[in-house]
Amino acid sequence: MAAPPGTMMITVPANMPPGGTLQVTAPNGQPLMVQVPPGHGPGSTFAVRVPGPPAPPAQPVLVQPPPQPTPAQNYAALAAANAPPTQTAPLPTPKGPCLLVDHIDVPGDGSSVLNPMSLGVDRGGQAFAGYVADDLDGAGAKPAYAAVISTRDWQKHCPAGQDVPQGLVVPIYPSAVDQKGQIEWTGAAVAELHLDNLVTPCCKCNDPLSAKVTKDGQTYEIVSESGRCMRLCACIPCQPCVSDSDMTLGEGAAQVRLKGAKTKPCCDCNRKDTTVFRRVEGETKAGMHRAVLNTEAALGSCLGSKGTRELVRHKRHSGEWLRGPLGGYYSEESKNGTPTGSQAYSIRLPAKNALPPEVWFAATVFEGIAYPYHKMRVQGGDCRPSFEPDYSAGAPCGMEMNR
Repeated sequence: MAAPPGTMMITVPANMPPGGTLQVTAPNGQPLMVQVPPGHGPGSTFAVRVPGPPAPPAQPVLVQPPPQPTPAQNYAALAAANAPPTQTAPLPTPKGPCLLVDHIDVPGDGSSVLNPMSLGVDRGGQAFAGYVADDLDGAGAKPAYAAVISTRDWQKHCPAGQDVPQGLVVPIYPSAVDQKGQIEWTGAAVAELHLDNLVTPCCKCNDPLSAKVTKDGQTYEIVSESGRCMRLCACIPCQPCVSDSDMTLGEGAAQVRLKGAKTKPCCDCNRKDTTVFRRVEGETKAGMHRAVLNTEAALGSCLGSKGTRELVRHKRHSGEWLRGPLGGYYSEESKNGTPTGSQAYSIRLPAKNALPPEVWFAATVFEGIAYPYHKMRVQGGDCRPSFEPDYSAGAPCGMEMNR
């Protein structure tokens, strides 16, 4: 009888009782000790399992150590670990009677104490963070809108001899501005501000300036009914004392007119908060409050600083200016690379407002660029200390993109 695979047949020899032990040799030459099963006498056969061929000797295996991360990978991992939580969806549109907008200066990565005018890979820019609130002081404020104008985009759209952008499109996102001055979510924009008609030649101060806001296929116009002079225009010797023009938002039955506001007097050293108010024509309690957030500086501070609402998520400008070793001035915040609020807008919407809130939000960006007192300087004779930079004296300069 043939043996099953992996076995061999054993014949019980004479004089070997059941239960006895036999020594046999397996097919591979290995000796085996087997026991005769019960019931098997001399001459009978039984099957036993036999071992397979001996295993080959083990071969050494070379284990490679895991690759070490490069410095760039280490930096990326550190940056990711310290990044703010990512907003993965647009913010819902809140509702309320007031709209607050924080105008934030975002320093670039090239500013330094040795050369505060240097420009790095990121040249910074200006951010606008919008909140819907229950009152002008910020009660119940909820993030609603965000926009950023980078210094690179600003400079790219400034024609020769001008200091305002022409043809710049500013997307408005349903998002917030994080602690680094960046928009948290940049998916689909809910509106766009088109800055197409801002250039005013010197001494043509009465030419209107305008911009357009597009939303859901509709266009809303924002118009300054007279223009602005260039920085050194000689036609108005005391520029900060001049009232700016009215501003209109929208057209037809939905149009809103905001009355012009006068800046601070020429001899105000402007080291305290400067506040102006544009009221809505026909509704005196509604309008746009704007404050330049310059707090009391350590030296030569003026008395009587007015309190204005705090920024919702960012620190306000300290008012501290430092002189660089190579000349020029830079702020304490630029030295530290800290985004800080330079202006704050507090808008009480009209009771019969028919304009989308994005149009009001865009109006603060337009107002920060187009209106005269944002670029005019007091050319001399003010109470500015000799060590203080021009742009912290006289009329507030608003948006500055020449770092």
